[in-house]
Amino acid sequence: MWKKLRRHEMDVADVKQARDQPSRGGIMGAVGPAGQAAARLAPRLGHPVYDCLYLALAGSHSASFATADERLRAGAERVGVRYLAES
Repeated sequence: MWKKLRRHEMDVADVKQARDQPSRGGIMGAVGPAGQAAARLAPRLGHPVYDCLYLALAGSHSASFATADERLRAGAERVGVRYLAES
């Protein structure tokens, strides 16, 4: 879905419908709250759902996360997920 959204083959409303209605072909509803949170973050941050799943899990556990991806780190700051900085 993320790729289709980036290629303008789907819009955010289509993604939300697929996410919220797994019985109609959606897949994110089957993976629980973290998957649903990741599906909401992906279009907002312009990152694939698998990256956003990492953020969603860190956020839901009030945990810090680490990444070498500067765009993902900046996205985490935008949504309030703490980044584990080097000591």
